[in-house]
Amino acid sequence: MNESTNGSNKLSNFQIKTPNNLNKIIRVEENKNLLIFFNQDIIYFYGKANIRVLYGSIDIYGHNLKPTTNFYPIYAPFCSNVLSISSNSNNNNQEQNEVDTERLKIDHSEIRPISEQVNTIIQSNSKLITSIVIIGYLSDNCENSTLLSLRQRTKIENYSNIFPEINSFYPLFNIPKIQIQPLQIPRFWIEYIDNEILNNNNSSSNGNLKLITIGNKDVGKSTFNRVLLNRLLNRYPHVLYVELDTGQCEFTPSGLVSVDLIKEPLFGPTFTHMKPKPLRQYFYGDITSKTNPEYYLNLCKQVLDCCDIILKQHPNIPVLVNSNGWLKGLGLMLISEIIKYLQPTIITQLYQQPREITYKLKLSVTGDDIKQWFTENIEKSPKMFNISSANLGVGSAPFKPLPNNDWRDLMSRSYFKMESEIMTNQIPYSVEWKHYKVKILSNRVEPSQTMVSLNGQVVGLCYDPVEYEYQSRRITVKTPHWIQGQPNICECLGLALVRSIDMAASLFYLLTPLSLEQVQQSNLILKGSLDIPWDPHVAVSSKGTVIMPYLKFDILSSYGTGSSHMDRTKKKNKFYD
Repeated sequence: MNESTNGSNKLSNFQIKTPNNLNKIIRVEENKNLLIFFNQDIIYFYGKANIRVLYGSIDIYGHNLKPTTNFYPIYAPFCSNVLSISSNSNNNNQEQNEVDTERLKIDHSEIRPISEQVNTIIQSNSKLITSIVIIGYLSDNCENSTLLSLRQRTKIENYSNIFPEINSFYPLFNIPKIQIQPLQIPRFWIEYIDNEILNNNNSSSNGNLKLITIGNKDVGKSTFNRVLLNRLLNRYPHVLYVELDTGQCEFTPSGLVSVDLIKEPLFGPTFTHMKPKPLRQYFYGDITSKTNPEYYLNLCKQVLDCCDIILKQHPNIPVLVNSNGWLKGLGLMLISEIIKYLQPTIITQLYQQPREITYKLKLSVTGDDIKQWFTENIEKSPKMFNISSANLGVGSAPFKPLPNNDWRDLMSRSYFKMESEIMTNQIPYSVEWKHYKVKILSNRVEPSQTMVSLNGQVVGLCYDPVEYEYQSRRITVKTPHWIQGQPNICECLGLALVRSIDMAASLFYLLTPLSLEQVQQSNLILKGSLDIPWDPHVAVSSKGTVIMPYLKFDILSSYGTGSSHMDRTKKKNKFYD
């Protein structure tokens, strides 16, 4: 499963032409090819494409993709691991091949120019063929253009020029002269998911399968959850995905907790499958739960309550919960409260092998902890499995061409559609602030400085039915209502960037992907400590950064958390050069 092939300079073992001169890649039309897979064939690639299975099945990112009328987008940008397309060895069953010969009368609507050629190949090679797929051009602009730079693209093209051209798709038959790391899904991950989760009766007493993944920072929770989600979608038509990691969200920008119904597998990094409007989301406004643990925990419980409401109507939908990587001190107390509230059926704890063999492995959460948490409700105590991360053995480190802050930046750029149009060219909504209440979550800002702290910031647009008669006030008649104390928990409709503020006309100018109806529905602006997406067109200082009030010098105290100071100063990564 997605394992690299042997050989000093070889990466993909897929042969363009077999020893008996069979062409396994056939050009259908411009930017569209038909690929014929034999048993254990695998193609590693960078870039992006659309893919559709006509016969058999293929494995991508742990998902078994079968014949369908739909094309699926697949992404492997240069900022991520190399992705692979591999034939499913389960298709190569000789006893089924006679039946499969009939099934090989595939849908020819996509391959009319080469129908006769394909039929001939099928008739003479039916016992060798495990999968037939169509791969074509994907026009979606999923990433920062500089991450697919001319320099990198040229180096890749030198190793893929034997493949009929598909724009922005670069198969890697040989190892290129740039640093790469193929996505390697450990076989024990697949065996664990299939044997302990999918093939066991792990439903809770009310019939729901509830899963939560925990682990320290940078152990591979995101990759594991994508594989787990894709494996779940092999069996279930839908999965409820609950996001509680505000710093490394899978479907939304940072600073939100959310729940969404996932119907399609994930074939790329986070910013390639952004969900502009999940089923329900709440604005926390920070990438760490350390700033306001009580408020964070209340938001998590609210999301889990929404999840329970959905499960009462659809009890057979599995639930997958992603947690943050803070498992020390207060962070451990938070995860214990979340687990007790969720009452999962299975806890998967990812851990990283010690760098040195002599070091003893120390788990953040133990079986004794679980027993203690469920002392008063022992019959609902979940199973817990400790699974090693995907790192390659003792002393190895994960391949991370981008740090976490740049992943968050790419998510924000995708959310605000900055790849299709730069921010300075986007037309903002103008909204009267008399319709809004305002709350600054991240700092103790004087009411007179509210407008200063909002200008040029990422905020949450929320709907709150509460009037706050005794909790809000205005500094002057020309300023919006300012909420004192903690606001009630209310749904976040989406994020917006305060492009500018017109004090004379009492207007906010907001850049947001939300529709006009959604903007008109909002009546509360929440401001946290989220960074604006990096954009060279708004860099105004000599150092190439914008100094924003209450953000540039926002420092978190380390007292009682077991961590060092966190400076929110954004640094430009080499990929943007």
